[in-house]
Amino acid sequence: MSFTSDEIRQTFIDYFARHDHRHVASGSLIPADDPTLLFTNAGMNQFKSVFLGEATCSDPRAVTVQKCMRVSGKHNDLETVGPSLYHHTFFEMMGNFSFGDYFKPEAIRMAWELLTEEYGIAKDRLWVTVYEQDDEAERLWVSETDLLPGRVVRLGKEHNYWSMGETGPCGPCSELHYDYEWDGTPLESPDFDSDRFVELWNLVFMQFNATRDGGLQPLPAPNIDTGAGFERLVAVLSGTRSNYDTDLFQPIIAPVAEAMGCAYGDDADKDVALRVIADHSRALAFLLADGVMPSNEGRGYVLRRLLRRAMRFGMKLGYDRPFLNRSALQVVQRMHPSYPELAQHRDLIERVIGAEEERFLRTLAAGSQMFNELAAELHAAGESTLPGDAAFRLYDTFGLPLELAREFATAEGLEIDEAAFQAAMEAQRQRARAAWKGSAQEPLKEVLRNLAASHGGTGFLAYESTDADDVTVLGLVRDGGSVDALAAGDSGGAVFDRTPYYGESGGQIGDRGRMEWADGSAVIHDATRPVTGVILHSVDIERGRLRVGDRVALRVDAERRQRTRRNHTATHLLHAALREQLGEHVRQAGSLVEPERLRFDFAHYDALGPEDLERLERTINEVIRRDVALEIQEMGYDEALERGALAFFGDKYGDWVRVVSVPGISTELCGGTHVERTGEIGMFVIHKEESVAAGTRRIEAVTGQEAVQALQHYRSLVRVAAAHARTPEEELPESIERLLGRAHRAERQLEELRVRMASQQASADLHSGAVEVAGVLVVRRQVEGLDASGLRKLADELKSRVGSGVVVLGSANGGKATLVVGVTDDVCARVGAGDIVRELAPLVGGGGGGHPAMAQAGGPDASKVSDALEKAPELIAKLLE
Repeated sequence: MSFTSDEIRQTFIDYFARHDHRHVASGSLIPADDPTLLFTNAGMNQFKSVFLGEATCSDPRAVTVQKCMRVSGKHNDLETVGPSLYHHTFFEMMGNFSFGDYFKPEAIRMAWELLTEEYGIAKDRLWVTVYEQDDEAERLWVSETDLLPGRVVRLGKEHNYWSMGETGPCGPCSELHYDYEWDGTPLESPDFDSDRFVELWNLVFMQFNATRDGGLQPLPAPNIDTGAGFERLVAVLSGTRSNYDTDLFQPIIAPVAEAMGCAYGDDADKDVALRVIADHSRALAFLLADGVMPSNEGRGYVLRRLLRRAMRFGMKLGYDRPFLNRSALQVVQRMHPSYPELAQHRDLIERVIGAEEERFLRTLAAGSQMFNELAAELHAAGESTLPGDAAFRLYDTFGLPLELAREFATAEGLEIDEAAFQAAMEAQRQRARAAWKGSAQEPLKEVLRNLAASHGGTGFLAYESTDADDVTVLGLVRDGGSVDALAAGDSGGAVFDRTPYYGESGGQIGDRGRMEWADGSAVIHDATRPVTGVILHSVDIERGRLRVGDRVALRVDAERRQRTRRNHTATHLLHAALREQLGEHVRQAGSLVEPERLRFDFAHYDALGPEDLERLERTINEVIRRDVALEIQEMGYDEALERGALAFFGDKYGDWVRVVSVPGISTELCGGTHVERTGEIGMFVIHKEESVAAGTRRIEAVTGQEAVQALQHYRSLVRVAAAHARTPEEELPESIERLLGRAHRAERQLEELRVRMASQQASADLHSGAVEVAGVLVVRRQVEGLDASGLRKLADELKSRVGSGVVVLGSANGGKATLVVGVTDDVCARVGAGDIVRELAPLVGGGGGGHPAMAQAGGPDASKVSDALEKAPELIAKLLE
């Protein structure tokens, strides 16, 4: 039986759909409302809140093909990608799920039927492993399937037991393995870690809840969570041991190999490089389509690292220019029928990857130069080992990988302290793990989950009101733990049975306000949503004692809420205007909505000019003046998308969603608070537009009274500037241009005068202090009052006067050292200016470089300029040997 990869994917979905599973579209690679994960790394991630009991699912059965990334934490396959034939960074995980519906018998029966009957996998190729204490699973594999006798193998907890964490849902699992080498010979003790076998599918029987005391409590409704590796199944059904020999990867690999004049399969080292490029191209395309942009931290750092790793392997094939952007377009072409977001962001994917490739090539060149400077310093000091922390700086700052640094070091006769390098790398990983948000919130989250399980979630009143009376305190927390009371002077958290406070989410910050009860009061300075369905209020007790069970009155700062509402609705108008003006590739990549301002990050590859920003302001203010009434409805998620609603970056949506529409302008899924009519916004003024990462722009803007104040401030600046320029306000731009022109001309004239004076002074006694080394005249001068540009001009002037030789100039302006070396054409054949300046630069604590005829260096130690000039002949003599 022959299948394409697309047919394999669709067959999986169709099979479970026939068995009453609702097809749930793949979630984003960016986990929604789960700060503990950098990326979605398993099919069950989008159902995590259901398994934890924080949310319910409208259907008891679901089937998914989920986009996943494993590049961090315990699931980090990055370094095995390339050498391995079946590991990936980006991959697809197929899964079927039961939320308290069917359990082991049905899960086992359906998995077996799908593999052997729908896909036609030979039954004698399949083995099953079960948890060593799961007698029931072993019995069911025998009774519910026609698995060959002796094909069930019991393994320990490290292989066949799954848990969400130290506490929470857990249970035994069964793994299905494919035997590539079965020839009928009995096998007593199969080694499932060998290349003979590949794990296809893991069926998790989630039947217990692990408690803090180490106990296991049976779940009231056991769940099923399965995960089948799509790429591995495609390889098995394609008759190959390598995932890369399938139609998932060959359309990506072939063009790269052809461009470099090689063929996949002919050279083992080149095959590794081609596999890395194909895998990383897929990861880059999907990350960008899901809103991740290159940066120096978090998810963006991972994207940038993948891109640079792929480029390094491309260099091994001979690439010396951008190529990954074209490779990523092969991914778009191959996979957009199953993942339409790839086609929607095709231009963004191509442009951002191309720009990052250009940036990396420049960075790599700078890293190479820095290595040369470090090597020169080590040679000068008589050292032969490059310190590990210096090698790590080259890697972390300039992207110079250890293997390239190792090659450079060998060429320079140096070694690298690789143990110290690895220690620095691990220290960075630990800092990243410590800084990753959510890592310290788990104890508090567990308290709040238990609270929600006991009392239910927080009733949400924020859409209807800013006040609530007779509210019950359900729970209090302090220092990450539950408490019975908070006294005057205490700070902590409070959960109520209902609240008018908006908990921070979707970019909108939480409300502030006050709380009062019979004998006390408190300030509420924030509201957040640490776990699904629970709003936690950060409180400072002013007087009295607040106890669990008390009845209180909640008062939101209504004026602050209204200012926030203005900015939130304005954010929707800005998003719509950007998409209309720049194109549908524009997508929200983060936002901040607070009373004073709004901040909107969006995917776009070019800066917006003044005319673009003015047009945005005109468009949005026109909608504000029209005083359009907003329409807010609740409907099914699928229905909302069919109506063209846009989903905001980072939000998580259930089956039933809230749709906020400005009719004819904007329709978005949003749980935030909004004005009733656009006229309430008053005015919209853009404060600034800037880049925050490659392919990501940011706009900050203000509305209402803040917008009026901003215009008044700008107006005041114009008046003051016009007064200083002694010109009418309407003529201010032309006047400033004239003044700047005069200033620039005066600066040039002053610079030329300084150069002439220095030249005359130097020429008056040109050969004073000059020395001849190895037949070459070396002229040295310390010159004050000239910057680097002036020194270069003076060096050119003196070269023409000397006729043949080397000119070395130094300056100590502004507390920093500047050195310039000029070499006449006839001497360049023997020694270049760049060679000389690299020897001189360490003497002033810096680095430098340049061309054979002219080079310069800078350093922080201005006191050493005279020493550098004094030692110049000696260093030049060594270079001339």
